[in-house]
Parts: sequence; C-alpha cells; structure tokens
Amino acid sequence: RPSSFLALYNVIVGLASSALLPLLGAIVDHTPRRLKVARISAISYCILLFPMTFISQATWFAVAILLILSALIGWIHSGMSFAYLPEMSDDKKTLERLNTSFTVIQFTTNVIYIVVVVGIAAGAGWMDNSLATARLAQSINFVITTAFWGSAWSKLMGPRPAMSQLPTGKHLLTVGFRTIYRTSIDVAKHHRALGWFYGALAFSESATQALLIIITTYSIDLLNFSSIQAGIMYLIVLLSSVLGCYISELSLRLLSPRRSNQLCLGFTALFTALAAAFVKGSHALFYIFASFWGVCGGWKYTIGKWYSDI
Repeated sequence: RPSSFLALYNVIVGLASSALLPLLGAIVDHTPRRLKVARISAISYCILLFPMTFISQATWFAVAILLILSALIGWIHSGMSFAYLPEMSDDKKTLERLNTSFTVIQFTTNVIYIVVVVGIAAGAGWMDNSLATARLAQSINFVITTAFWGSAWSKLMGPRPAMSQLPTGKHLLTVGFRTIYRTSIDVAKHHRALGWFYGALAFSESATQALLIIITTYSIDLLNFSSIQAGIMYLIVLLSSVLGCYISELSLRLLSPRRSNQLCLGFTALFTALAAAFVKGSHALFYIFASFWGVCGGWKYTIGKWYSDI
C-alpha cells in the first residue's frame, strides 16, 4: 500500500541526507559556490515537482521515487539556505528573534496553503476525491514554489565568499568527513557530556520527524481519514505549531536551551502516551492530540534551528 511507503521513505531520505551533510558543509566553508549550488538545487527541485502533478493509481510508485529525489534535493537546498541565517547578525538574541519569526512565517504560509487547497477542493465537490485533491495540491505547490524560489535566488540572495581555505592536500569531497571524524574523536576523549547531548538531540529529532509519519499512517489506515480530514488535521498541527514557536522563544528566555529541549520532549512523550491510551477510533480526540503535537513540533523545530545556528 502507498501509505506503508511513508516509513521507508523517511528512512531513505534521512540516511541519504545525513550522508550529504559533510559535503554541503565543505561547500559552504571552503568554496564561494554556495549561491550556485542553491540555484541548481532550487531549479532541480522545481523540475521534479511538475511530473508529480500527474499522480494517479498507475503512477504512484514513480511519483514516490520522484518524491524521494526531490526530498534529497530539498535537503541540499535547505543546507545552502540555512547557511545564510547565522550571517545575518552576530547577536544571539537577534538571531533567536529572527529564527522564531522565520519559523512562524514558514508555518503560517503552510496554514494558508492548506486552507486554500481544502477550500478549493470543498468548493469543487472533491471532499471524497483524494486523487483530485492531491493533484490540486501538487499543482499549487509547483506554481508557488517556482515563483518564490525563482525570485529569491535571482534577485534577493547574493554570492558569499569561502569562510576558510581548503587545507593543503585535502579534497573537497572528503574534507567534511575527515573534519567530522576528528571532531568525533575529540568529543569522545575530552567532551563526553557534549557527545551524549548531541547524540540525544539527533535521536530526538529523528523521533519527532517519525511521529508525523506515524500520525499520518494511523489517521489514514486506522481512522479512515479522507484527504479533506487529513488536510484539516495538518491545518490543526500547523496552527498549533505557530503557538509552539512562541513558546520556544519564551522558554529560551526563561530556561537554558537544554532545559527547554528536555521540557519539549517530555511533553511530546506525555501527549503521545495519552493518545495511545485514549484515542480509540475517536476523530475528535485525535484532532485534540494533533494540536498538542503541533505545539510540541513547533517548539522542537525552533529549538533545533537554534542549535544549528550556534
């Protein structure tokens, strides 16, 4: 079943994108090609979006392959984009505020997107037509992404010089992996607490992303959500995520980032355990817990971006 592909998709994209990160870091650190790579990845991503608008029962597997490729290219694009963020200010408080604002804008635009898709689908009488809704959503995604990314990378974002010279005798393809190896050895020998912390952070990030996949599969396969109901669920999650972004910013003012992260993970585990105990086929209860997961997701996402900027 296509829905069973979601977990495998998450694993493939996670492993492949992790393998690409050292190379992306080397490009940002040692070359002035950041803008070029970002533009190529943006163009490639938009090209892959177009054929996915023709999804059907006969083409879903091909579309799934394109989805994996687009996700990997999307990670490359995100890596190049996020590299600009720490350079916007040297003040950590300003970066925290910018980070929260960008995350709120991101979740808010997602909310607008879902409202538009669900509204058009409902107006066209496609409440029970998942295929037509999927094609509509992908078509809007292609048009909007192409327009905004085209404008951003052609007019707004500029070239950046290399942050440091490539060490003599080192190759760009391997220098990132060598740096990670040396850093890992140093952390293991002299900073074990830091190693445990970032290990826990990596596992918690993976678990948080996997939770969305599980929620989607559960709602479709066990609760029999239609595409419109699934859209409403995502709308609730995204609206709640905006609140989570502000909770994250508040917690960073009152607590250390480590304590804020622990508190977020604790609430996520609590709400998930309660959902497992009390959601017995109830759509209403699932919507309620979706709002809780959305708050925790927005909170965790903002904390994660904060860690990536330090």
